Amino acid sequence: MRTKLGVLFALVLATAIFAGGRRLLAQDNGAIILTIQTSCHFFDADGAWTLAIGDCSFRIVATPHLEVVNVTVRGLLPPSTDGARWDFESTQQPCVIDNTPYSTTRWQETVSPSGEVSMHCDFR
Repeated sequence: MRTKLGVLFALVLATAIFAGGRRLLAQDNGAIILTIQTSCHFFDADGAWTLAIGDCSFRIVATPHLEVVNVTVRGLLPPSTDGARWDFESTQQPCVIDNTPYSTTRWQETVSPSGEVSMHCDFR
């Protein structure tokens, strides 16, 4: 699972750096917010690592010195009978950005019965 989360964020960062269609915003407090649309995977309601339907929406918040503060990902999976909530305690997997110093146990993913997914990793 660590590799799966790491691959997800490595793909996001590579896409953010090299792909078109990204949006970069500067905030009053100096934060940099990068938003991109790209494919991704989530844990489904049963805990299986699953390709999202269509592209996912990534929001990466960084300091003016380009240190990642947090990442939020939203997407869609097939509907299920029950929703689910995943985090470090339930998976024993940290949220990592491969080939970087970024790793955290402070993350959570919420899957609704309708298939809407939100995942947030806090690197502070």
